[in-house]
Amino acid sequence: MVRRALFSKWLGKGVLYVLIGLNGVTGALARVPDSANPLGVAAVERPRVASEDLRRWLVSGFEEPLIAASMSSRTEDEDLTRAIAQYEREAPGGRLGAFDEFLLRYPESAWRVSLYTNLGLANYANGYFSRAIDAWHQAWLAGRDDARIPVRSLADRAVGELIRMHARVGHAERVAGLLAEVGDRPLLGSASEAVAGARQGLWMMRNDPGVSYLCGPMALRTLAQHADAPQASVLRLEAYRSGEQGVSLNQVSELAAEAGMAYAPIFREKGGAIPVPSVIHWKVSHYAAIVGERDGRYHIQDPTFGADLWVSRDAIEHESSGYFLVPATQKKDGWRTVSLEEGAKVYGMGFTAANDPRATTPEDDKEKDCEDSRGMCTYNVHGMLVSLNLTDTPVGYRPAVGPAVFVTLTYNQREAYQPALPTFGHVGPKWSTNWLSYVTDDPASAGTRVQRNVAGGGARTYAGYSSATGAFTAESRDGAILVRVAADPIRYERRLADGS
Repeated sequence: MVRRALFSKWLGKGVLYVLIGLNGVTGALARVPDSANPLGVAAVERPRVASEDLRRWLVSGFEEPLIAASMSSRTEDEDLTRAIAQYEREAPGGRLGAFDEFLLRYPESAWRVSLYTNLGLANYANGYFSRAIDAWHQAWLAGRDDARIPVRSLADRAVGELIRMHARVGHAERVAGLLAEVGDRPLLGSASEAVAGARQGLWMMRNDPGVSYLCGPMALRTLAQHADAPQASVLRLEAYRSGEQGVSLNQVSELAAEAGMAYAPIFREKGGAIPVPSVIHWKVSHYAAIVGERDGRYHIQDPTFGADLWVSRDAIEHESSGYFLVPATQKKDGWRTVSLEEGAKVYGMGFTAANDPRATTPEDDKEKDCEDSRGMCTYNVHGMLVSLNLTDTPVGYRPAVGPAVFVTLTYNQREAYQPALPTFGHVGPKWSTNWLSYVTDDPASAGTRVQRNVAGGGARTYAGYSSATGAFTAESRDGAILVRVAADPIRYERRLADGS
């Protein structure tokens, strides 16, 4: 994942974005030519290795910086440098192996909290869910007792991601155990929202399981919508209620038949063809929909995860249980039918949340009409998330000619997707400004894992990428379209509905 900073300047109704992308070779921010930099923003040099007292590396593609929690030897640092160089040379998919080998060689490494946290994030994004769980667990164990803010922040993020992942796939007892471990620990930054969401999910799993384990029916609904199935079929799938143990493969197959979908359960041997479209059953006891394939990556849609994933064949080999629900007319080498007795033992669980934790942007609905925040801080509430929202415009200038220049600070109580240790200018956890927005994406796979962190808080995810036009599906709220307009360097434009 690469973060692409966006400095914005209001021009009438539109917003002009100047992108400053992370240079994957030097680890420094690339300089923007004056012609593409109407604000005259100078390039910000970010050296890979900061001063010795900070002891941190900025690694292109990692969401968090690498930091040393204690003293490390010269040999260890040199080996880490080689692991980073190998990671940057190798193709996506196998590139994390260099860090796995480093941690095997240095199990008590000073860098292990930040390494395990980043490995968890990278493995999750690439569909290696069990590896992500293991990595976040190791980061939490290694850093939970460290009181220093940078290490504590990473440990908090790791346990937040770990609890959220277990909640996503319906592991109620594991969620309960981790919540007991966390106890009344004050969690820093967005980690508190991951834990709050998991706590809500646990309550639902224990008190209303009928709507808590619907990953199988929701995977079928995704396939039905892609096939333009009749609305009655979609409604039938949405009306289904699960049992306390989730939904078995047999039950998913029967539900498909009731909805008029001719699908059959199969077991895929390793090396066999990956079925597209299909319902996949993951080893973590969870279902999702495979809706397409492009450039060797498989398109996974799952409302439990909140954003689309594009995963490799290797990830499916490693993480799937082997069970799929496929169109009944498809027959491939390496597939075998599944008996009723066998299908009755395969269960999937997963809590599909009823709200979007990213919905804390200035455009998302709030409960009261506030006056302008210039002169005094004002408050509001994002109703869907029950999230306190504070805005303040302490300084600014409105010239006689040209756009106004006001700086607005925003606090969102339930800001859910900020990094634990930002490597860009910021004003503290859960705070944001109206002058900084950025896009995160996967540079190795155009149009995948794209998210825009909005100026003023919150985020938007993007899907439906067209390689022909570079455009994504229009935003539902205002019809704006994000377009990938250049590949070297990668650059995006957000085109508003009025053409600006």
